[in-house]
Amino acid sequence: MNKSTVIIQGSARHDGDSAKVTKFLVEKYGMHSIDLSQCNIAPFDYNNKNKNDDFLSIMKDIIYNNDQWIMLSPVYWYTISGRMKIFLDRITDILKWNKELGRQIRGKSLGLISVSNDPELQDYYQVPVELSAEYLGMQYIGHQHSVVNEGEITPQSILSLDLYATNFINA
Repeated sequence: MNKSTVIIQGSARHDGDSAKVTKFLVEKYGMHSIDLSQCNIAPFDYNNKNKNDDFLSIMKDIIYNNDQWIMLSPVYWYTISGRMKIFLDRITDILKWNKELGRQIRGKSLGLISVSNDPELQDYYQVPVELSAEYLGMQYIGHQHSVVNEGEITPQSILSLDLYATNFINA
């Protein structure tokens, strides 16, 4: 693998279905992961009152050490989790107050993996991440939906994740 890849996991549960998918990808492909449930990241604030939480140090790690990012989130109310949305919103911090760091996002790759117990997912799930990638000057690699039933990733999802990860890594 020439490019380093980080999975940014946005579940509210540290050990839930999203963690199973993250663990699968980390173990099989040697990706690095960040579990947002273990981080102190407050919502965006126009006055930058949250500048001392974990966000900036996490972003420095992500930006300096990874060319490819995978946002991995459960499906909560038809879209990405609130935790993932807060993370996405906070990218504004580095565009507004840490512009030099923010500029380094350009040209990196961004993908999305959703996780649920339902094989059906509306097409609009990926829209916020896809449009954010475009706005940030990132290459959007696409979206892969994964199904976990009774604590196990379905065989079809394993095949799809393998194909997605292989394409992502080789992009």
